[in-house]
Amino acid sequence: MPVTNVAKGPGASILLGIYDGDKRVQDFTVGLPQGDDPYWLAAYPIEPFALKGKQIEIAPVEANKMPESCRAALGKIRIGAAGDALAEDDYAQPYRNQFHAGTRRGWVNDPNGIVFHGGKYHLYYQHNPLVLLWGNMHWGHLQSADLVHREEKPIALYQRTTRDMAFSGGGITFTELPENPVVRHSGRDPKIIWHQPERKWIMVVFNDKPCAETEATPPQPDSPK
Repeated sequence: MPVTNVAKGPGASILLGIYDGDKRVQDFTVGLPQGDDPYWLAAYPIEPFALKGKQIEIAPVEANKMPESCRAALGKIRIGAAGDALAEDDYAQPYRNQFHAGTRRGWVNDPNGIVFHGGKYHLYYQHNPLVLLWGNMHWGHLQSADLVHREEKPIALYQRTTRDMAFSGGGITFTELPENPVVRHSGRDPKIIWHQPERKWIMVVFNDKPCAETEATPPQPDSPK
């Protein structure tokens, strides 16, 4: 899929959907090149959506909001192998970070679910595989044996749609429970650990709403008001 980093003005961000017949199985927001805009190619896996052998369509969710100047970019979208959109020198481009963890292409944000398992370090992170901006939140996955050399693994968690994105959590394998969410709360970024001495799970979750405990604690002198 062609993606531009310079899209501006009306229609700069287009909500595209992947359709199995009339059913929208995924959607994402992208900037499509218009005219002579420079662009890069983004690869997006469709295997997790059980579409093998089906006829699918990629189309704007709101066709009336898509400018005619973007329609040529739709014709450049292809279904193929990920390697069709990637280059051997992706990790060797000028100014490319060679030490700290980073993804091959796309947006990188909060690290999550950092675990050591089976002799390997696993780093998961918020990841937009389609744009160099926040959004389309998935979980990327890097694996390392020494915390210096890393191998980029397939996407670990997929958003359901742009209205139900994957932000944070913990673990090495991921199975969405049918009763999800198990715990309902107004906060975000849960961190869950098994506390062996008490033999129970403990969850710490961010919440910016005041409660009795926070109201009873005076702010520190250097804390923001």
